[in-house]
Amino acid sequence: MKHENIDEFASGSPLLKIDPRTKLVALIVFLIVAAFAVDREATLCLGAVSIILAAVSKIPVKHIIRNLLFALPFIIAVSLGALIVGDIIIAIFVSIRIAASVLTAVIFASTTPVFEQIRALQYFRVPTVITSMLLFTYRFIFVFIDELERMKLARVSRSMNMQGGTLLSRRVFKTIGQTLGMLFIRVNERAKRVFFSLRARGYTGKAVTRRRLAFGIADISYAIFMSISIFIIMSIQLGVIL
Repeated sequence: MKHENIDEFASGSPLLKIDPRTKLVALIVFLIVAAFAVDREATLCLGAVSIILAAVSKIPVKHIIRNLLFALPFIIAVSLGALIVGDIIIAIFVSIRIAASVLTAVIFASTTPVFEQIRALQYFRVPTVITSMLLFTYRFIFVFIDELERMKLARVSRSMNMQGGTLLSRRVFKTIGQTLGMLFIRVNERAKRVFFSLRARGYTGKAVTRRRLAFGIADISYAIFMSISIFIIMSIQLGVIL
């Protein structure tokens, strides 16, 4: 079954040329700055930088919005909290800060293949246990969805449905329980097969990619842009500018 991977448009993005280590460091620094940049002008600059990155990345707007929606409940919750303790202006700027941070993270994930993200983490000595867990979690989300879709298709093909009942109905509750039980059993069995196939192919816990990681002119340009942007934001926050 076809799934929309978060990095499926990475191959057509100009930001793919940039070394994932450069983008990872820039992302972490940007998120740290975003956490402390509470000045309104600095917040607007954060939003502008994230929008510029989105425009340069050439990632489809629909793909970006679809991934941003996952953070929407969190943005709403934090904004409501800010609205309660402050006013609507504070809530708006808090929302902009969070949205800018999430958008920048989405751009990083959308323009960097998953295995290159893992390689960047491994370069900075992130424990193999953590990187393996991240990689397998990402991979098995789709395995989980595949198995669920197969079971749904099998149930429909046997003319089984849960119409006419509620969640409190004994028949519906029993069907849901059986489906969840079988789902976890099937996912577990498939996960074992995938793991053993990886071990048979020499998987040692380290991500391997065809592209050799190396710094180039694109990395220098990207680093300069992000450095200048962060410098301006911090200068505004500290009152040096404006």
